Amino acid sequence: MGIKNPSLQDALEVLLQRQREHGKPVIDYPISLLQRRLRLGYACAVSLMGELKLLGFVRTISETAVQLTFSPTEQDSP
Repeated sequence: MGIKNPSLQDALEVLLQRQREHGKPVIDYPISLLQRRLRLGYACAVSLMGELKLLGFVRTISETAVQLTFSPTEQDSP
């Protein structure tokens, strides 16, 4: 049984969708929800969030959640 390895774009779309649903520029996103949405294990989800943090899309990562951060111009991007 292999683990699905989503691209950064897939993960970013999941996070942007959550951000749009809440309508706030900074939100907390539970890692467990990301795991379910992308069918990932914990370590893979945290690793993916680490990559997005390096790109500036994630503000902080804890053991249970990530905090997203988007500027107003990034919110309008597709």
